[in-house]
Amino acid sequence: MSVAVCLEVNARLRAAGIVVREASGWRDRGNGQTSSYEGGLIHHTATGFGIAMPGTGVGNLLINGRPDLRGPLSNYAGNDDGSVTIIAAHPANHAGESGGRSMGPLPVTKNFNRRVLGLEVVYPGTVPMLGVQHRTAVIWGRAVADVVGRGDVERIRAHAETSVTGKWDPGFAPEKTYNMTEFRDAVRVVGTTVEEIEDMASNVVLMRGDLSAHTYAVKLDPELRTAEDEPTSALRCYIPAPIGPALIKAWGPVLVVPQASLDAIAKVPGSEQ
Repeated sequence: MSVAVCLEVNARLRAAGIVVREASGWRDRGNGQTSSYEGGLIHHTATGFGIAMPGTGVGNLLINGRPDLRGPLSNYAGNDDGSVTIIAAHPANHAGESGGRSMGPLPVTKNFNRRVLGLEVVYPGTVPMLGVQHRTAVIWGRAVADVVGRGDVERIRAHAETSVTGKWDPGFAPEKTYNMTEFRDAVRVVGTTVEEIEDMASNVVLMRGDLSAHTYAVKLDPELRTAEDEPTSALRCYIPAPIGPALIKAWGPVLVVPQASLDAIAKVPGSEQ
């Protein structure tokens, strides 16, 4: 079952354009427990940025573990080039005991490892993850939610949310955890069509395409609209932001744009940073 689950997650990642690296032995690797996966957990490695493969420092860490905790320490690694590495199909020692401040629909249990797949994003945690890592983590969350969580993105949590020992990962600054409500909002719309988003708010204006490729939002004047999906002087400002229903509800009309368009947007007359 564990291997079949991971093969399906891998297939969905690849279909979304994510490179999936395979650490040799991943199909047989685990902590000896039997899986009953129903969600996913996001972590940071608390190492430098890098790529987790056998022979690298972070790869060896995730595969073999530490003196105080044997490996594997994760099922997947989120690399600094936007790829993922599958480390182990079977339960890994990453989640510990659950029962933290925000469990969502996930269970409170002494043995949480067998209930959730783990993604260790390869970065310090005291600084933000790279944009490509964040995007990959969002897409991974969507794949895991669909494969083992019956499509429920509330089953994707931060270790900080489920931990009973004070964990704060994934972090963007020392002891500062990413806003996981916003993260799950981004997970929720991965692969969503423009029409489905427009159903959330009739005045939303979006560029065409897969929203998983878009990571920035631009606020529009409520009285004006873009023509031919092109930015105009109606633009008020732009900010880096995960795209999700909460942002749409708060802003009203928004234009979702790829990061490559930011330079052009900044030059639009009347726009502000």
